[in-house]
Amino acid sequence: MTEQTNVVPKRRFKEFQNTYAWEKRKLGTVAEFNPKAELPETFEYVDLESVVGTEMIAHREERKATAPSRAQRLARQGDLFYQTVRPYQKNNHLFEKPCNNYVFSTGYAQMRPYGDGYFLLSLVQNEQFVSTVLDRCTGTSYPAINSNDLADMEVSVPVEGDEQVQIGKFFKCIDNLITLHQRKLEKMKSLKSAYLSEMFPAEGEREPKRRFAGFTQAWEQRKFEGIFDRVKSYALSRNVETSENTGIKYVHYGDIHTKVADKVSNTSKIPSIKQGKYEFLNKGDLILADASEDYQGIATPAVIVEDTEFNVVAGLHTIALRPKNMNPLFLYYLIQSPIFRKYGYKVGSGMKVFGISVSNVLNFETFFPSIEEQIKIGNFLRSVDDTIALHQRKLEKLQNIKKAYLHEMFV
Repeated sequence: MTEQTNVVPKRRFKEFQNTYAWEKRKLGTVAEFNPKAELPETFEYVDLESVVGTEMIAHREERKATAPSRAQRLARQGDLFYQTVRPYQKNNHLFEKPCNNYVFSTGYAQMRPYGDGYFLLSLVQNEQFVSTVLDRCTGTSYPAINSNDLADMEVSVPVEGDEQVQIGKFFKCIDNLITLHQRKLEKMKSLKSAYLSEMFPAEGEREPKRRFAGFTQAWEQRKFEGIFDRVKSYALSRNVETSENTGIKYVHYGDIHTKVADKVSNTSKIPSIKQGKYEFLNKGDLILADASEDYQGIATPAVIVEDTEFNVVAGLHTIALRPKNMNPLFLYYLIQSPIFRKYGYKVGSGMKVFGISVSNVLNFETFFPSIEEQIKIGNFLRSVDDTIALHQRKLEKLQNIKKAYLHEMFV
């Protein structure tokens, strides 16, 4: 029998601060594991790809006779499903539907809590718990823990059930806020995609579907080779980077893909490089990644949006372009629009690493509006990006707050 150890978390609700300490218990005494049940003839199947974070994002109808052999865990309202494969992903779901026809994969351990379900969900999302689980996992590429080992783990829980309920309600409130901001973020990203489709001409069209009021002038057909000058790029790999302030920074294609280099300004965290003789980029220049691990990333752009206090160089696997009497932001978003994305997919080459040549980029042809309309479009889409960034920061702040509370409110 496990020796009883009393513990107290760093942060507790005021009404519980001078009450009982928490106690260590086996997880198998906190919840019933993998309760047996007869499966219905037809059901909604939830596999390991169907839960992301704590949300169930998908399910599919299956018949008992033909369902995958892993379809075993019949859910009941209040059950917690813990992903036992790659638990570091923390894809765990508290089933709150009043339904009796959802069946989860045996890739989840099914826990039927004896106390508050949301308290238990929050406990298993805690980094300390995840770290302990990983120590008990077997396998390297796909670390996994079996249900018996999971049930045998010790966890600290409040003696009083009311404290569990309070903690569960608190984290449910935070999770609801996180979900709200995630949805706002996804809505803005979808809106941006729609604008990129509608504010630039589709293939075979001379004008876009959506235009600002007051602009009626026909768009003019031109090739990129007529609107850009080339700027020299250098095959500078990561070994030229330095922690010293040399006054020279560079745009590496990898930093374009990770958005470290996007709208490059004085606040951008692009790396400094060693001194050398280079041709520098100017405000308004575009830098395209000419290599990508997938076709979607071909020719992903960055743009210099202000005169920087440091010099900027185009580095490894980049194509640097200087617009001639064109609005840089308009061009930056044009390269993100479906018409150019489809073109890049068509002319790109490669198997494991995909690329696009300078000649193919410059051979791209489409229709362009007046400079005034370009500026209007570019500024509008930048405002959409700014709103997306704002929602992203709010979401990250909430996620960090939750992480801090999980650390302080559990032992």
